[in-house]
Formats: sequence, C-alpha cells, structure tokens
Amino acid sequence: MNNVNKRLRLGLAVAALVLCLSAARADQEQAEPILDSQFLADATTSGNTAVQLSKLAVEQADNAKVKAFAHKQIKERTALNDKIVDAGRGLKFGVDLVLEKERQTNYDQLSKLQGADFDREYLKLIIDCHEKAVTLFEREAKTGTNADLIEVAGDSLPKIKEHLKEARALRDGLKEKK
Repeated sequence: MNNVNKRLRLGLAVAALVLCLSAARADQEQAEPILDSQFLADATTSGNTAVQLSKLAVEQADNAKVKAFAHKQIKERTALNDKIVDAGRGLKFGVDLVLEKERQTNYDQLSKLQGADFDREYLKLIIDCHEKAVTLFEREAKTGTNADLIEVAGDSLPKIKEHLKEARALRDGLKEKK
C-alpha cells in the first residue's frame, strides 16, 4: 500500500473517532441519565452520518455484499431517523456543527478510496458508528425520560445490533479474502 493510502487510512481512523464523538458521550457514565434532547441530537446525527456514508458506498463499493448492506443502511437508518424525530417532537435540539464538519471530512477522505480499500474503510466507519449507537440507544432506553423516545430506543436496539453484527461479518469476510 502506498504512503497516500496509508495516510488516508490513518486520517479516516482518526476521523472515525471524532465522527461519533457525540454518541461517545454515552460511554462516559452509564449511571448518569441522558437528556432526551441530547439523545435526539446524537441519534439523528449518527443516523444521518450512516446514511451519507452508505450513499457513497452504493456508488463506490467494490464488493456486492457491501453495496447491498449500504442500500439496507440507507433505507433502515432513514426510517429510524424519521421515527426518532417523530417521537421527539416538541423537544428542542440541535446538531453540533463541529460534528457536521467532521462528517464531511470523513466523507471526503472515504470518497478518495477505491476497491477493497474503500470497502474496508466504509465498514470500519459504519462499525464504529453502530457501536456508539448501541451504547447511546441503551442509555436512552434505561435513563431517558421521554416515554416515546425510550420506546423507540428500546425497540430499535435489536435492529442496530443486527446491523453491527452484519457489518462485522462483512469486514471479517473481506479480511479472509486477502
């Protein structure tokens, strides 16, 4: 792998950590209740990120299974975001602009990759987002105060965990082909 690809991969790895920064707040203290407005903002940001990265994967992924997974992500994460927003109607929330800028950086870096390098990095970003989402949704289900958001978070967890498991299996399948 040439130095440009190595730098891109390193940049993507660093950016992935920042990409889901808001969702990572849920990792800090499980005992501390989450604000429903914070869950709403973090969950929609995470979902929007997954959708945008997946749209890029539909166009650029090399592996047919990765493309199929990306199609599923677009459909299901868009529907989940709609449910979350509907459940949180009446709550005031906003999206941190730094995260939006970081999401764009990830997108730009990912868009420069091709073939198997693209597939691996896309899956790495999606796995990281899903790991953070599991923690975030578990925290809302346990400590949230808005009944509608608690219900959506609890009901959505199995699907998010299924997506995480599927993404990991795809990643592992790509490693085996090396």
